[in-house]
Amino acid sequence: MTAAALSSGPRRDVAVISVVSGAHLFSHFYMFLLAPLFPVMRAEFGVSAVELGAIITTYNFASGICQYFMGRAVDRFGAAILLIVGLVLLAGGFGLMGLVPAYWMLLPLAAIAGVGNSVFHPADYTILSQRVSEKRMGRAFAVHTFSGWVGWAAALMAALVLDNLWGWRVALLSLGTLGLIYAGFLYMCRPMMAAPAQSIAKSPSTDSRSGLRLVFSLPILCMLLFFIVTAAATNGLTLFLPTLMLDQGFTRDEGTWIGYVYIIAGALGVLAGGVLADKLKSREVMPTIGLIGTGVLLTMVGFVLMPLSGYMAMFAVAGFMFGMIAPSRDLIVRSLAPEGKSGQVFGFVSTGLDIGGASMPLLFGLFIDYGMHEWVFYTIGILMMVALAASWVANLAARRASPAAAPAE
Repeated sequence: MTAAALSSGPRRDVAVISVVSGAHLFSHFYMFLLAPLFPVMRAEFGVSAVELGAIITTYNFASGICQYFMGRAVDRFGAAILLIVGLVLLAGGFGLMGLVPAYWMLLPLAAIAGVGNSVFHPADYTILSQRVSEKRMGRAFAVHTFSGWVGWAAALMAALVLDNLWGWRVALLSLGTLGLIYAGFLYMCRPMMAAPAQSIAKSPSTDSRSGLRLVFSLPILCMLLFFIVTAAATNGLTLFLPTLMLDQGFTRDEGTWIGYVYIIAGALGVLAGGVLADKLKSREVMPTIGLIGTGVLLTMVGFVLMPLSGYMAMFAVAGFMFGMIAPSRDLIVRSLAPEGKSGQVFGFVSTGLDIGGASMPLLFGLFIDYGMHEWVFYTIGILMMVALAASWVANLAARRASPAAAPAE
């Protein structure tokens, strides 16, 4: 397909959404790649669950530190080239983990991968906002988020299969190489992702105080909190779910399948949430239903004993309800971003994904080491209620404030 054919219309939108969502898939793919490998890595290196959690904490800490600054760089220099570099660092970091002979060497590689991961959300949402037609924006965000959930599911399956066939080291090496191949494909797609001329002409001010005043407004701070607590809940749970189920009497593979069902159901929930977000006038409806339902169901896991089929059913419903909130969440954030500053706003609130992802692995690992498995699920229920309060306050504050600018098209 020629560049002229993709200059406008639905074919361009589909192409841009597909390419960017593919990159987002890899971002989430590597995020959960280690989850089914933790039990065998724990045995080989002789480390605790807390030490395993420190790998993810290092990864998320590096990503969180860099994410806002990557957002400003995206607004200043363009998203396409930064997205390519980010995927190279991310895939390379995880691929090299398959070569290390000692546990401590995993930590600097996790930091490198985290720096690469910090690019994705500000770059992805900026490209979509600039290159996709306004009438398809809700569906674009839904497909983008859906690709992330598919990445989680693909990671759990790919890592489990390759580890069973050839071991965890081959799994990491081969799957890291796969990401580098997609980075090469992104390089060939640079013209498709490039910002239109009018967006370049309207590049944001370099005044850092203006940027800080924007991101420290009440609605955006509330959405930052929303991202923190939802990421803390779902990332911490999914990373340790095989280990949690192992200690509850299930096999590692059965625990991985429970996590797989949760993620697949969440991906379907994202698509349903995208359709509903376009039809519902109130943005509070989906977060309210999704967060309350997810919180109640996952809290019940902490004190209700069930067979494998019961856990799968409960996690399937919880995953679907949690997935439904994502398109509404992204549309709320986009409505708060002035024109030319979507990278900053999405970069700042997406820092919450890394803050939440960095905090819970250590806490959940501590719960597991001390045999307090039920507190993993109780904590998740509390976090969901905090997220619900944050979303309501963000919407209320946004309604009372005058919009800074129309959202970018």
